[in-house]
Amino acid sequence: MKELLSCCNRESQRRANSWLNSLKLLLEELEQALKGSFESATDAEELSEHLDNLERLLDRLGSIEREAEEEEYKLEITVKLIEINLKRK
Repeated sequence: MKELLSCCNRESQRRANSWLNSLKLLLEELEQALKGSFESATDAEELSEHLDNLERLLDRLGSIEREAEEEEYKLEITVKLIEINLKRK
């Protein structure tokens, strides 16, 4: 059981690092899109395309955050179940 708990902790750390890397890349992409959107748009259609791109990026950001929260919740439950089993022995 202790080995399983250790494995869960390592997996949690790996997922957190992956989530942070994804978040960092997405935020950099969002920052670039914000900077370039209004500078390069020459008409309403291009501006609309830039706004659509920003909306897509924000949706991805929300999705990444929701996935991270769900994974964290699942991991917390798993760890608690392991700890309960350890106490029983």
